[in-house]
Amino acid sequence: ERANYFVPEQGKGVRVGQRLETFAERMERVRIAALMGKVNLNALRDGLNAYAQAYPEAYPNAPEIAAGIDALQVRLERGEKDIGALYKTYRTLQKQVLLQHPAVDFDRIVFINRPKGTKQGLFQNYQGNTAWQGNNNVTLRGYQNSILVGPLCQENAPDGPRVLRHSTAYLGELCLDWDASRMLVSSGDEKEGPWGIYEMGVDGSGWHPAYENADPEVDYFDACYLPDGRLITTATMGFQGVPCVSGGDYVANLLQISADRKSSRRLTFDQDINWNPEVYPNGRVVFLRWEYTDSAHYFSRVLMTMNPDGTDQQEFYGSNSYWPNAIFYHQNVPGSSTKFVGIVSGHHGVPRKGELVMFDVSKGRIETQGAIHKFPFRGKPIENITLDRLVDHVKPYFLHPRPLNNELVLAAMQDDKDAPWRIVLVDIYDNVLTLWESPEANYYEPIPLKARPRPPVHPDRVNLNSKTCNVYMANVYRGQKTLDGVPKGTVKKLRVYNYEYAPRNSGGHYAIGMEGPWDVRILHGTVDVEKDGSCMFEFPANTPLTVQPLDEEGRALQMMRSWLVGMPGETISCIGCHENQNMSPPAVAPVASQKKPQQIQPWYGPPRGWSFDRELQSVLDRKCVGCHNGETKASNAMRQRIPDFTYRPRVWNGFSGSYIALHPYVRRNGPEGDYHVL
Repeated sequence: ERANYFVPEQGKGVRVGQRLETFAERMERVRIAALMGKVNLNALRDGLNAYAQAYPEAYPNAPEIAAGIDALQVRLERGEKDIGALYKTYRTLQKQVLLQHPAVDFDRIVFINRPKGTKQGLFQNYQGNTAWQGNNNVTLRGYQNSILVGPLCQENAPDGPRVLRHSTAYLGELCLDWDASRMLVSSGDEKEGPWGIYEMGVDGSGWHPAYENADPEVDYFDACYLPDGRLITTATMGFQGVPCVSGGDYVANLLQISADRKSSRRLTFDQDINWNPEVYPNGRVVFLRWEYTDSAHYFSRVLMTMNPDGTDQQEFYGSNSYWPNAIFYHQNVPGSSTKFVGIVSGHHGVPRKGELVMFDVSKGRIETQGAIHKFPFRGKPIENITLDRLVDHVKPYFLHPRPLNNELVLAAMQDDKDAPWRIVLVDIYDNVLTLWESPEANYYEPIPLKARPRPPVHPDRVNLNSKTCNVYMANVYRGQKTLDGVPKGTVKKLRVYNYEYAPRNSGGHYAIGMEGPWDVRILHGTVDVEKDGSCMFEFPANTPLTVQPLDEEGRALQMMRSWLVGMPGETISCIGCHENQNMSPPAVAPVASQKKPQQIQPWYGPPRGWSFDRELQSVLDRKCVGCHNGETKASNAMRQRIPDFTYRPRVWNGFSGSYIALHPYVRRNGPEGDYHVL
């Protein structure tokens, strides 16, 4: 259809001199015509005016550029036929407007090439790199990919980019060191073995494993440099599996690797996968955490922040937010302490790619509160949409953004789902300048080849000789909708428990309960809450902790469907329950802060352990089976037969008949319940 649109009658080619154009010439003409359809002179003018005013020393030729834009508009209005010449002029003007910007202070980039028709390495949004690998690491091998380096613009490399490394094992998740002398790469052996973190010079030399004592049963990938020489990587050291696929996708949490690359320590103890650890200019690490617990798990990926030693883990963006489902490949905006960009994507549907959005956490941290700009859609509102396959039909798609400042972003871009990926420079005025493209290649992960300011080093707060942490809550009644309408003084205790996550190759909707929780709860006991709502207690370190506020009769008033983890020797503190990070602490010191941390009052339970048959069936037998016995003819208000609570063992999937009959009548949130604070 594209060919017939531009080719005269009966599909004949256009004449070039005394011959018909070649197929390559025809396709180039079609490509240029398509690009001309996206010419945006208004965006070019807006960008030029803004940049010339903000950076006059960088744009001494602004009047000449403006005159060139006006002249091109006249040529377009006259209907000039030479689209090749028109596009060449437009591209020259684009380069003048965008590449003269002072934020473009580099002349080379590193990027990835994966040819069309080969594996692209874009893993599903609900998977890590090792998804469904079994023992074969099928996601690691079978590629034809290369790490490339070249000038900023393709025209300046007549011989093409230089190949730094080629492999049939995955090459990706590049991270440049602060002085731009070396980089980390996720990859592996081309024939066997697990995923690993490798390091090489930016000239392609010195390829070697970045972690000397890596466990051969653990996969390592997606690493970043810390400012003190240590590394943070994701690794499958917890031997957990994603529960909704019966544990077939292996869970990767964050691991810190020592500066000498010989030892490691686990930092996160999360139910599901962590993605994209990045060090922000304040020295803290921001990463994406996927939560599952009694939540709508299509929408429950939360950007988290912590110190490099794993202490002070807290939400950064998206807690209790349906939109966005996920923010992949987040990057801080240079020169800002609150802005970042990321790829907004869905759950099922297209993998990893999505919309390029800039956020500002000073505006808010929930749903669209902090979303301030979507590229390239200047001025258009960002909609707060709740949808599983959130970005299946958007155009264009983006990946791997690298903001240069709060106006310009270097990224990979795809015009539609079938187009090749190209490297572009896009700005907040909707200008899109193509830097590298090929009809036969997909280009990903562009990184400016330049040094970056080294963030401050945070001293470690952990005490590795300790096996516990302290948990301090300033006021249980403060937070997002927490205990709304509950009078102060009602909460007497906190029930304290932790999650035990699904091992590999196990778990599911019915592993623990019928459409109930994903994970086993291990109950530790209770602690007292002071009259002012404060509480402090001791808890095992490196353990995902959850609490429930209880009234004087031991009834739960609220449910925490998330977790927090204390590093050894750390005191975890929070203002309240699910409080926003922009909330300020109390002015008066709470009572609990003036006392020693409590020891948990143990809950011993039945001597043989809890079970439905032993604890609840006896109540049903004594109180209910007289009527709910399968013989009565009564029905409820919806004309359904009343359930039969008579004991029948293991009717389905290990559940008794009375459990199956009772479970619809028991109030619980379930695996796809409301994600907002209850």
